[in-house]
Amino acid sequence: MAAKPKPNFRDIEKVMRELVLPFSAIDRAVPLPLPKGLRQENDAEHSWSLALVACMLAPHVDPSLDVGKVCQFAIVHDLTEIHAGDTSAFDPDDLHQTKEEREHQAFQQIAKEFSHFPWLVECLGQYERQDTGEARFVRAVDKIIPLFYDYLNQGVYYHKNKHTREEFIEFMKRPREKAKAHQGAFELHEEAMAVLLSHPELFYQHKK
Repeated sequence: MAAKPKPNFRDIEKVMRELVLPFSAIDRAVPLPLPKGLRQENDAEHSWSLALVACMLAPHVDPSLDVGKVCQFAIVHDLTEIHAGDTSAFDPDDLHQTKEEREHQAFQQIAKEFSHFPWLVECLGQYERQDTGEARFVRAVDKIIPLFYDYLNQGVYYHKNKHTREEFIEFMKRPREKAKAHQGAFELHEEAMAVLLSHPELFYQHKK
């Protein structure tokens, strides 16, 4: 079997220009409560935080999981958003209706443009198929992390956008279904939801 060609400067430059930098430019909905003030989280930061948290949780939640594989899936899980864009839980239904197809087309584009990096294509493809415990676990934990930001930033997104507690419950129906991908992670999701819902001050309340 012929050895795979070693990536050269231009190959790596393409990765940086077309994957790393655009990924860092995609902002997500819920702001981060940072020491210097609130600012939007980007996809690169989100993927790193997901990788860290998912790897830390995996041995406790499901010892059968391969932590290395969990980390790999977390790092690549949102790369399709470079072309498909981020679709948050708060976006209108029409965007959610096209999300799966947009992300599949984006995967095909990445697979074609970076076919000489088989690890990337295989890992992203496996995550998209959701046919392993590790992939399902990462998808479930992905839906937990934003709930902690909501709690830590004291519901600033909900107050700014005038979302009530009832609207929050409605918005969380889709993420909740995806969190069911892994039972152990789903239990953590439900615990986080219960904590948020026990704090009505986190949500907008219509003035009487």
